[in-house]
Amino acid sequence: MSKMYSELVGADHHRSIELSEPEADGYRMKMSLINTAVLVGPPLGTRVNHGMKEMAKLIDGSMSFIPKIKYDYVDVRDAAFAHLIALGAPDIDGEKIYVG
Repeated sequence: MSKMYSELVGADHHRSIELSEPEADGYRMKMSLINTAVLVGPPLGTRVNHGMKEMAKLIDGSMSFIPKIKYDYVDVRDAAFAHLIALGAPDIDGEKIYVG
């Protein structure tokens, strides 16, 4: 729910800026949404979170069962690359980008 809520808040904020007067330099804020599947990748620090523990159990066979759930996984570096592409793309204002 928090992702959906943040998208709604971001969209409302974007609309409120659109309706206000433009900045002196004529710049208008642009916004696109990037949605990903489950993000996986190398951690930034040494702390191991719950998701990493569960993924390790699934890989090493120590999980007592294999869940019958299908997930799509995205490497966090690919999601970061999608953000970089979005920053440089002039025609994606208001678009939703799905990475998965």
